[in-house]
Amino acid sequence: WNRSSSNLQDQGKQDEMLSIRVISIFALLIVLPTGLLSHPFIRLSDLEKMSCRPCGEDCDGCEYGVVFSPLCRALECRKGPDEHCSTENSCAEGLSCICEKCIGCSIEKLKCSDSILTCLPRQGRYKHLERSRQFSMV
Repeated sequence: WNRSSSNLQDQGKQDEMLSIRVISIFALLIVLPTGLLSHPFIRLSDLEKMSCRPCGEDCDGCEYGVVFSPLCRALECRKGPDEHCSTENSCAEGLSCICEKCIGCSIEKLKCSDSILTCLPRQGRYKHLERSRQFSMV
């Protein structure tokens, strides 16, 4: 009798261990994809895609011309001075996308930005400006 109760206890412990393993694996399968999908690069590209504004049939009415956006896979109007931008090419000729705003003077319209930079550019994002000596990193 003592031996069979010991076997039952061992079986109960094994069942408990198996249950814990199953629950752990289940939790891992739920948490892992959530963590992968919330990676900053994925979230950033999703946010950028939400800001896509293809000009469609109205591209002739773009004040500063058009640019092909690889992210949106469509033509978009180029941005003018002080307008929100996401890439260097999204700004009109003569303007640079710094701190997510088109800064400088438009060559075609001779309009200049009035913005004062209120942020520090991230080093990796603005290395091309450093090379062209438009500003240097401090």
